[in-house]
Amino acid sequence: VETIVRELCCLALAVDQAASSIATGICRVDEYLDLYKRRRLQLMDDALFKGSSDYGRAVYTTWDISFAELERRASASLSDSVSYQAAILLLRILSFFHFDGVREEIFRRAAEVTDLDPFQPESPLLPLLQRTEDNEWDPFVFRAAIRILSQFSLIKLDGMSPRTYSVHQVVHG
Repeated sequence: VETIVRELCCLALAVDQAASSIATGICRVDEYLDLYKRRRLQLMDDALFKGSSDYGRAVYTTWDISFAELERRASASLSDSVSYQAAILLLRILSFFHFDGVREEIFRRAAEVTDLDPFQPESPLLPLLQRTEDNEWDPFVFRAAIRILSQFSLIKLDGMSPRTYSVHQVVHG
């Protein structure tokens, strides 16, 4: 059981779903991790495996709801809709990184060496790579996106110096 909890990174909802899968006879405790490795998407997304708590939603359904809310706020005419758009973009970018230890330095370097034309609105990375008048990276929008993703429990700040972030391993998968 401890191995299952560690593999699911102590995410309570995922552990609850694992227990439900075992309790309903889908697999035995000693079979769960093999099944999880082969059928992660089905186990985390299917309503059949929503767990035994009163919460009533699957792990991936919960994140789908969060992502839909990010998209709703990004498309609304709110003063911070740009930050929500940047948060969505950042989450998509982070899916290509290792889930742990993503350093903010990567984005600073990208901003400072990339020759993005600020008058080219089709440049999708522009919100995250804005520069100051001194041609240095301006992390304001990037950090606003980080704050939003943190509030939705999709990423977390691991260290302040250097600023390092991680995506929950189950979310990343």
